[in-house]
Amino acid sequence: MPAPLREALDRFVAASRDDPRVVAAFLGGSFATAKADRHSDLDIYVLVADDAWDSFFADRRRFLGRLGDPILAEDFNQFGFDMLLFQLAAGAPGELALARASNFRHIHGGAYIPLVDKGAILDGVEFPMFTPEPPNVVLAGRENFVFFWRNLSKLPAALARRKLIAAFTCIDLSRRRALNLYELIAFPGEAPSGYERAEGLDPATLGELLIGLRPTFTRLEPAALLDGGLALAGFLHERGPSIAEKLGVEYPTRYAEHVIAALAEADDEAGNAEL
Repeated sequence: MPAPLREALDRFVAASRDDPRVVAAFLGGSFATAKADRHSDLDIYVLVADDAWDSFFADRRRFLGRLGDPILAEDFNQFGFDMLLFQLAAGAPGELALARASNFRHIHGGAYIPLVDKGAILDGVEFPMFTPEPPNVVLAGRENFVFFWRNLSKLPAALARRKLIAAFTCIDLSRRRALNLYELIAFPGEAPSGYERAEGLDPATLGELLIGLRPTFTRLEPAALLDGGLALAGFLHERGPSIAEKLGVEYPTRYAEHVIAALAEADDEAGNAEL
């Protein structure tokens, strides 16, 4: 563990032991699963006595300050529990999750390392991994095909209006949809993630994607963006029918050809304008 994280973790353990409101504390994330590297952050959890919750919650930033000098201490509760996203000036990033001692099993999933356990409430506790509902592959496949072509269909208008960032976004959103289609085949039980899970594809598929998608990462210039859109359209249109067959959906051939024709027309108009 890098020195700044080790120092912050040691201070977290000491603060949890010293604070009578804290019942238990533990470490999760990649350090608990032995998958951490030098870029990993701290996932730390503190369990608070029910009758001290209001006091501790009001004092949560001061408690975080026991770990070091926080240059970020942002509340976040979109996962269904309270946490502070933090960055310490000494170089330790992480998340500090908070829960009442009577209700804490929802705040973590998977392996963990107990750090403080004053009431032995962590004895024998297992945190089940969260398993999202598997996607409906047929519906997800159709949606990703439709929005791949719909996003690209907006590229000519964005370029004509000289909205280069909007044009870049059209390509980026469609590129993510293309990756989603590959993920639906490779990981049928998991919701597609766009870029996030791409490196988990088999080497041959990943290599095909890297070669095929490389021309779509372009400069923020009209001609380059149009070339990138055309390259992306050609890449998926060539492979789309095969992907659709594997997913059990109908490939939107006529819509795809309509979008490709519009992109080609925009390319012709751009060429004529240069002349």
